[in-house]
Amino acid sequence: PKSNWRCLDFSLEARHDMWPCLVYFLALAIPPAVSAFGRGKLFQSSKNVYELEAAGVENDVANSRSPWVVMYYADWCPHCHHYAPSFERIAQKVSPSHVGPVQFGALNCPDFMAFCTKIQIPGYPSVRTYHFKGDVGHALSGSRPDRDMVHDEKKFVAWLQRNAPEDNVTLSEPAEETTKEPKVGVRGAKQASTN
Repeated sequence: PKSNWRCLDFSLEARHDMWPCLVYFLALAIPPAVSAFGRGKLFQSSKNVYELEAAGVENDVANSRSPWVVMYYADWCPHCHHYAPSFERIAQKVSPSHVGPVQFGALNCPDFMAFCTKIQIPGYPSVRTYHFKGDVGHALSGSRPDRDMVHDEKKFVAWLQRNAPEDNVTLSEPAEETTKEPKVGVRGAKQASTN
């Protein structure tokens, strides 16, 4: 008798029909491997970056008087895994062991999808700043710094130093000056420096 289960029919005539079965069984095996790669918080054992929850962003970050830098990520995202060591080094340079004027945090969006949708996180990783000079973002969703700058450690550290509120203590490690920016007036015209 012929089996209704073609995947279990190992006769010579049925072997050419086994490809869909192999694909099906491989598909069953791949998700556990992929999810095993991504599961877990990226900064769980960090000494410089707090692993946040949605309530922590709402209560501690948005209502804080201290400046914050928060990385929104997905634990399954390879770009997030790639950027996490850079974010850790930036935090280490600015506020080692959480001691400094700027606090660093990270939130795993798949664990708090409704919150990340509410504050319009467009993709992963996304970095937002809170309570820096010139921040124009909403208190809960923060401001979006330039993406290229965020991925350049020296530039981002220098930006954090320039834009930290003045009532905070100086940052732990001064950034190297790359270029002096000209003074810009209200309409964008360069102002003459007075000596």
